[in-house]
Amino acid sequence: KDVPTFRPPPCSTSTLSLFPE
Repeated sequence: KDVPTFRPPPCSTSTLSLFPE
């Protein structure tokens, strides 16, 4: 399934942008 509106981060780098520590 391809979701253009929501794409899970391929790496932790993207996650850090959403959830900065």
